Amino acid sequence: GEICLYRAAKALSFIRLTQENFKKDSTKLSHICNYALLCHCLQYDFNAAKYLYEEAIRRSPKHPIISRAYGIFILQSCQTPRDESFQTACRLFDEAKVNDANLNMFRPTIENFFQWSLIANPRNSLALLNFALLHQCVLGEYDKADKLYRRAIAIEPSNSLIAMNYNLFDAQRYPGGRYEGKGPSVSAVLRSHISEKRSEWGEWQLMVDEASPRGEFQYFWYNSLKKVTLFDEPDWNLVWRERIKRSNVVSDNSDSEDFVKYFDSRLNMSFMLIKSTGKCVPSI
Repeated sequence: GEICLYRAAKALSFIRLTQENFKKDSTKLSHICNYALLCHCLQYDFNAAKYLYEEAIRRSPKHPIISRAYGIFILQSCQTPRDESFQTACRLFDEAKVNDANLNMFRPTIENFFQWSLIANPRNSLALLNFALLHQCVLGEYDKADKLYRRAIAIEPSNSLIAMNYNLFDAQRYPGGRYEGKGPSVSAVLRSHISEKRSEWGEWQLMVDEASPRGEFQYFWYNSLKKVTLFDEPDWNLVWRERIKRSNVVSDNSDSEDFVKYFDSRLNMSFMLIKSTGKCVPSI
């Protein structure tokens, strides 16, 4: 629609201005930074981007736009040694967050380079990789990053840059990692199988991920209704309260029995609430 055309015109105008400005004066810091982003996000000229980013970061090591863009580039291009480059990128992201916590300074860069690159080239695996790293490292939207990685891998399974970045990201999703969460990623669910399932667990099931990069966390819990994961065992009292709330009473022998029978339409399953303990058990 009109908004898309406006955004396209705005991005193209900015890119054209970036090229003109750098041609006029290739020594000005803002011109160097923007042209580095152009080489990085749209032309995929890693050698030129690396040279320009290094000059920009040397001249302004704390600038949040330069720090974030260079951090993403370090990871995307898999600079070696890998562990050292990851720590360098993380430091750059942390420093940028202090100086531009609400992303006001960086948002135009997102729109004019990272976002426009994907709009203009929706099936370009490197554009997807850049956008995945943006969500991973800057926006903190890990599930979105995971989806973008999987799209990139589906388009170009043999791309080593995508594979190395995704493997690093996946390994850091576990406890103690940079991107740790309450449970593993969607990809972990997709490559896992059910280890144990009990009717009293309701929508929760114990999964095993035999390909987990962290063997001590190969077992995890998965909620088949909410599509969420947990490393720790669910709070069963909370689970039971939620099941009771969404279910219908089938029978309530309140005068003679210590249970209430419910039917859970979401799981197509009956269960009983033991009133004296507050626990849910399979229906007899």
